[in-house]
Amino acid sequence: MRSPRSLLIAASLSVAALGVIPLAAATTVGAAKTTTTTTTPLVLTTTTYTPPEAYTPVAQSGGTDDYHCTVIDPHITQAQYIRTSQLLPDQTRSAGQANEVHHAIYFLVSGSSNVARANQLNAGSGGHGWTCFGAPLNPSGSFDGTTWLGGWAPGRGASTAPDGTGVPLPANSLIVLQMHYNLLKGDHPDLSSLRLTTAPQATSALQPLSLDVNHVAPPDIPCPKGTDLVANPLCDRNASLADLAARFGDSAVSFVNNIENWCHLADPGGAAGAISRIKQPGFGKTVKTVCSTPPGASPGSVIRQVTPHLHLTGWGVKIQLVSGAKTTTLVNVPAYNFDSQLTYDVAKPVTIKSGDMIKMTCTYSPSIRPGLGLQTRYVTWGDGSSDEMCLGIIGTTPH
Repeated sequence: MRSPRSLLIAASLSVAALGVIPLAAATTVGAAKTTTTTTTPLVLTTTTYTPPEAYTPVAQSGGTDDYHCTVIDPHITQAQYIRTSQLLPDQTRSAGQANEVHHAIYFLVSGSSNVARANQLNAGSGGHGWTCFGAPLNPSGSFDGTTWLGGWAPGRGASTAPDGTGVPLPANSLIVLQMHYNLLKGDHPDLSSLRLTTAPQATSALQPLSLDVNHVAPPDIPCPKGTDLVANPLCDRNASLADLAARFGDSAVSFVNNIENWCHLADPGGAAGAISRIKQPGFGKTVKTVCSTPPGASPGSVIRQVTPHLHLTGWGVKIQLVSGAKTTTLVNVPAYNFDSQLTYDVAKPVTIKSGDMIKMTCTYSPSIRPGLGLQTRYVTWGDGSSDEMCLGIIGTTPH
């Protein structure tokens, strides 16, 4: 996932310093199937947006990853709440072929200038979408004014908002679907679809659910002790960052250094709070990173849902709310599995107080990289599947 980098630069870090579905009004409209179900008290509408043609991912800048964005125009004339969202990964490939979809994020595009920008980017490719490392409306750059409506990762089915809540979808807005493809195992044509179930805001007594994606920790992971550094030149941190810049742009390197600086200041006792404190792990050993960041939601908001995200060498993840001397564990996944990434409803919703912090703790096993077909290297935060992340997505309501 990439956009947390863009959002965090504009939010928390300032104190420290997918075309598959060209459905915009100006482009070819793919098939959209809609069904309406009347419930009490909600009227739910389910729409599936299917591309008019498959997209074949292409590795960018000498790497093995492709981030591709496309516009969906849901033709919403009245404000809605999204109750469920679901990417339907293409299942039309032959048996035995690997699915190269690493993740997907659905971004809200609202306001005349952002809508115009999305349509401009889409039109520049003849309605077939655009490469979008970085923020979807500012490729390879930083904050672009978009927020998350939802996302998908391997192992996840439909993402359902907690009971009594929904993600706001304003009238006349667009959706940009950002798809991350990893081509380590293939580059097959993709015909994934997006399915949304919505309820009208005007007749729904739902609370708005906001997705806060500003919670990270820096996965600066050295090569294991005993690694042949001549055979593995990317074990040098500077060389690794230069390779990161070649694949994703200079802003990717800035983000790596910024979260190191931010986490060192915000959580000086953290295991990865400063690069100088990171020790080379032995083969078979894990490495831990810790960082605390302030909630994006205001005091009085209620945490109702959490989603952790790491990459292929992720070993475990814990997300906690630190409130004074009290620490509440929101989720603890001691055996993280990239192929089974889930969203968790908080059993007992927690109210955010002034001064609270969200604490991220992630562990990694760098020794398993060769078995996954990944090059041995100094691993940092990065947009590729061969890089790592430590990300927490927090779903909150106003009360």
